[in-house]
Amino acid sequence: MLKLRPRKKIDPNKIPKRSKPEKACCAFCRHKIKRAQPNPQVAGALTGTCSNCDATFIDDCNGKLGGEAFVVGLTLLADDQEQAMTLREGFDYEQRAICYDGRSHQVEFERDPRPYGVGRMWFFRKLEV
Repeated sequence: MLKLRPRKKIDPNKIPKRSKPEKACCAFCRHKIKRAQPNPQVAGALTGTCSNCDATFIDDCNGKLGGEAFVVGLTLLADDQEQAMTLREGFDYEQRAICYDGRSHQVEFERDPRPYGVGRMWFFRKLEV
């Protein structure tokens, strides 16, 4: 016969708090952004630009683009494909990825965007020399 133990009491102060989603905004300047739109330069990519800091963003709503979104971001920053592959992070550009929900158009800054299948938005910004 199965013996059930009484449930442990959970201290509400020890439960990890999840960040609250907020309206989609730029990862660099936190200025509100519009939804990403199809880009004629890059087939199948939804991209946009922050109107405040000119950062380019790519919508990876299912979190499965990964490297493709990264290459698209570099290509949009550079003048051509060859130059895109020579850019160095920290010298020529900076990049950030944040969790993004495409249905509600909201982001979560505290949540880790790295797990496979978590919706992301990739942000790229040129650094001035």
